[in-house]
Amino acid sequence: MAAVVKNGGLWISKNGGERWTLSKGAPTDADWFGVSIADDDPNYMIACVIRSHLYRTTDGGATWTTFTDEAVMFESTGAWPSWKGTALSANAKYQLVNSFSGYMFKSSDFGATWSRAQLGNVTGRLQDTDGNIIGDYTGGDIGAKNYYSCDMSADGKYQTAVVSNGLIYVSNDYGETFLPPFYDGNAGQNPVGNKVDSWQTVKMSEDGKYQLACVYLTGHLTLSTDYGVSWKKVAEDECLDASTCTDSLNYQYVAVSEDGSAMMAAVTNGYLLRSTDYGATWAYLTDQGRGTWTSIGMSNDGKNVLASWLTSYLYIGQYKCVSGTYGTFPDCTTCPEGTCSLGGDGTGSSSCLATLCYTLDTTSTGDILIRDVITMTLTLPEALPAGNELRFELYSQLEEATIFIHAADDTGSELITDSMANNVLTFLPGETTKPFKITQTSNVATGLYVVFENKKKLSWVAHIIFPIATRFILQKQ
Repeated sequence: MAAVVKNGGLWISKNGGERWTLSKGAPTDADWFGVSIADDDPNYMIACVIRSHLYRTTDGGATWTTFTDEAVMFESTGAWPSWKGTALSANAKYQLVNSFSGYMFKSSDFGATWSRAQLGNVTGRLQDTDGNIIGDYTGGDIGAKNYYSCDMSADGKYQTAVVSNGLIYVSNDYGETFLPPFYDGNAGQNPVGNKVDSWQTVKMSEDGKYQLACVYLTGHLTLSTDYGVSWKKVAEDECLDASTCTDSLNYQYVAVSEDGSAMMAAVTNGYLLRSTDYGATWAYLTDQGRGTWTSIGMSNDGKNVLASWLTSYLYIGQYKCVSGTYGTFPDCTTCPEGTCSLGGDGTGSSSCLATLCYTLDTTSTGDILIRDVITMTLTLPEALPAGNELRFELYSQLEEATIFIHAADDTGSELITDSMANNVLTFLPGETTKPFKITQTSNVATGLYVVFENKKKLSWVAHIIFPIATRFILQKQ
């Protein structure tokens, strides 16, 4: 992950947003505005500074170099552009940058050379805001506009940019030409794509099929499900109150998952919003609070979310189930119980029957992000028979990523330490369930190891299908 702070430097996280490091190779007093990361190589990033340079790193932010093309990009006024948007294809071959009150520039050779974005050449395509054809597009430079954001598909074929007090511009030929969407008069299509508006941000799915754009002042989300060909305004049927309807919100930023199924929006006068059905329906995330949300991003799978609040902190939310089955955001209610099998993925037989579903919530404490304490339960298939004593040892796959909370510190956890291990649960005859608590400090860890043995080594073999002291995993893939 990467984040930029106005006059505060460029920050890098390599553990899912839990810890952030100031990039020493980037200026700390610059007016940073945007950053993009190449999916195929996270060490490759480009970032922009308003009225200054474009920057590139190929070593994960350890060092940065400028790549602003003075011959092409320098303005006639003698100033650098007011950079606003950056976008990269997965392999970084195709690159797109744009500026406010300036131009949009494209590269198809990994940023080695740059040129201004061009209009397409199409007869009978130029329309007014009502959809009436009033002329042709005859190519040429798109011109100086108030560009505010841009994005592209993983292969670079589909590229889209939005203009504040302007139009949406879409390319389906790897950035060679751009055109506003065409309104064909279909009643199911809203002509928002070719309507002048305060367009703020645009993001798309990996293949470019699903694209989401937002408008700031007049407040609405606009969705395309056909690679940017047509666009339709997203409308909410229900509102929490009159001030939180989507038609009245000041949308600031949007995010789209790799497959397009998960989408989110940040607003400066309300709650975060999320869709998990390709933008068909939306819900307010009231638990996160109402405020001035300025930006939002998510991981490719849509399960890790990073949002920023004006003059405050970064907030990160990770919604997972230990078994590897992801529940409905923000709850894990769809996670199956009792999926503690050999692989931890719900396949094969199991004697564990532990409740594996939980939600990892996060809060911001100062400038360090700490996840909430998580209660887990280890449940036997039935009460332990007389004459038996089962002892479980718990280990993290990455020791520094998990804090085990013991009974001495929290009576809600039954973890103890004995002479053989630090984290132990012991079942005595008649017992079936043992709760324990952990705090995850990094999402790098992929699971917990549990080693168990029957200290009395008596009966009950029928219910313990694993050999004594066999290791299995509670997986959170």
